[in-house]
Amino acid sequence: MLAYSKDDRLKVAAIAPALSKVAIANVVEGIKRISESCFFWQTTIAYR
Repeated sequence: MLAYSKDDRLKVAAIAPALSKVAIANVVEGIKRISESCFFWQTTIAYR
């Protein structure tokens, strides 16, 4: 573990949860888009 000052630790502690929430939201959104596009292609192929 790197030696941080207390201020740096507080900054990291404040920022990290927000970053992880954003990252998780982006991953979930990406999965939704991929699954939607796969479903779209399956339905278009099925109805031809």
